[in-house]
Amino acid sequence: MSYGDTNCIENLIRVTGYDGCETDLSATRRLWITLPDFQFDTEADAKDETKLDDAVNAGNIFILPKVVLVEDGSEETQIEEAQLGDRFLTREGKRIVTYSCAVPLCVHKKLRDLNGTADLRLIRVDKNKNILGNTPDGVIFKGVEIGFIHVGKITESDGTVVRKSPIMIVEEYPEELDDNGAAFKVTYNPLKKEGLKGVNLTMVSQSATELVFTAKSGCGGTVLTSFVEADFLVLKADGSAQDTITSILFANGVYTVVGVGMVTGTLNLDTPANMTTKGFKSDGAASYTI
Repeated sequence: MSYGDTNCIENLIRVTGYDGCETDLSATRRLWITLPDFQFDTEADAKDETKLDDAVNAGNIFILPKVVLVEDGSEETQIEEAQLGDRFLTREGKRIVTYSCAVPLCVHKKLRDLNGTADLRLIRVDKNKNILGNTPDGVIFKGVEIGFIHVGKITESDGTVVRKSPIMIVEEYPEELDDNGAAFKVTYNPLKKEGLKGVNLTMVSQSATELVFTAKSGCGGTVLTSFVEADFLVLKADGSAQDTITSILFANGVYTVVGVGMVTGTLNLDTPANMTTKGFKSDGAASYTI
């Protein structure tokens, strides 16, 4: 498939004669927020799962939690009708949509970090697994420019509905989608892709021969057990590596760095792109004093 392919029941439809052509675009289920200058350089790159994963690990794409409610509050287009009957387009209405996600409070607080950010872009994934964005030249693929984004107050619940985080997005230029939009499918399931998960590292004890610490999810505090030695950076205070480490092992809820003559420094996860265990990002280094 290529950009803008239409899922049609009939194969002989010509130009605009789309009666009998089944539209495949559906409700938005995922929001991929990108940095302003990020783009996929080709259609092949846009459809490559590895390229997406690389962009997430590099901090170029932020995959938000699944959308459970969509509310379209777009403005009406303003048209002037002059005294003698002429009509003039004075302003095309902005596309304004509020997407709500059912998330715990800790995730809601993280989403609020989006408030006040500028020049981000938006790629949508709908429930039919279409990826929807902008292709200004028919080759590159990127999100549409966000003019304003605000994560509002977490909603109240009366016991019959869940609390939700409302994310209001105003598109800066609606024509990016309406005139130069691109929609396509991929071989993987884009609805299953998730953003990076925060990790909280906490020192338990420290000595010249052992550093004992916990690694827990930044939201919920679940003990994380899957990290391997190559995932960690154990540094001296000057930023150089502790070069006498013999192993990093997990047992009984804690990780233990074993070494000889270790000195004061910091312990952290490597960058997401360099980690063996994918999908995680440190919330900050843990310091230790020996």
